[in-house]
Amino acid sequence: MHVVVESVLSHRLAHQSIEIAVPVEQVFDYAIDLKNFPDWFPGATSVQAVDGSPVGRPGKQYRESVRLPSGRQQQVTICLKQAVRPQRFVTEGDLPWLLPRMDLEFLAVGPQSTRLMWTMSTRRRGIALILVLPLLRIVLDARGRSGLRRLKALLESVGSCG
Repeated sequence: MHVVVESVLSHRLAHQSIEIAVPVEQVFDYAIDLKNFPDWFPGATSVQAVDGSPVGRPGKQYRESVRLPSGRQQQVTICLKQAVRPQRFVTEGDLPWLLPRMDLEFLAVGPQSTRLMWTMSTRRRGIALILVLPLLRIVLDARGRSGLRRLKALLESVGSCG
């Protein structure tokens, strides 16, 4: 068991949830493998593991190419902070002006159904951030909503073939 010390308090930017007609373990295993992230989350254009540690191990690092609201691409190092199978998955990124944190919480609402809650937060403070918060909230909320719908469609279509 890995003990993780939570980082500084974060400020929630966006939150979305969805019910997926797939068992919680399947949703968890797919969602925490960040190489799958660009397949379902808008703005993530590629994700590659930086190290050889197993998927789901706290401390594992990834390099993500993300499309910013301005349209510009930026590289972000993502570090897995917490993974509790199949309930919770937390990452933090090093994007300097945002210091993003993503929380995924998984709840079995039946043997074949999962409630997935996605939250994007910032660990950054300051007046400059306050000025861009309204735009960030709009963009991230839309990306979260779209991403969870894509994930639902993807996992339910795969589940219906099995």
